[in-house]
Amino acid sequence: MISKEMLRPFVSETARLKLGALLEKAILFYGADFGNIQRLDKDLQGLEITVQRGFKADFIEHFKLVRMTDGSACGRALRKGEPVVIQDVNTDPSFEEHRTTAAAARFRAVISIPLLDEDDSVIGVCSVHFRQPLRSGELSIAEPLTREMARTLQKVYTTRRTDRSPGRPSSRKRGNGSSSGLSA
Repeated sequence: MISKEMLRPFVSETARLKLGALLEKAILFYGADFGNIQRLDKDLQGLEITVQRGFKADFIEHFKLVRMTDGSACGRALRKGEPVVIQDVNTDPSFEEHRTTAAAARFRAVISIPLLDEDDSVIGVCSVHFRQPLRSGELSIAEPLTREMARTLQKVYTTRRTDRSPGRPSSRKRGNGSSSGLSA
């Protein structure tokens, strides 16, 4: 079991419960075995796991902060702004550095879908993982589900901006002031 302390406490319990329920729906929709939702932290310029299902501490630690340059499916989805499918992590050359973690977590395939705000900027990624490799085929995206995940994450961003009013110092260093906080 993963303790709440292992995940960054930037999401309210209400938002975490809602995202968890949406993640469960995504896992069922895709017929996956595991999954996680990551939120883009603009200050740290990477993805952090917000909610997850089925993973142990070593997976959480390995994917603690995923940057845009990372070869994982979620890193590529962040970079490209479009869904990424890795049919077999054991044969995908870009995923090589993560194979030991994937084997320990017992997954062989992953689909990562970027979560976009109303300006089509990536604000997070939903990834679902499979114990078996995926076959070739067309990817069906659960658009209403991913839109709802994005809306929930957007509310988290809005709440955090409100919480950082001039009289309330931020607990982290501020970013560079750009709209995305990332450069391609």
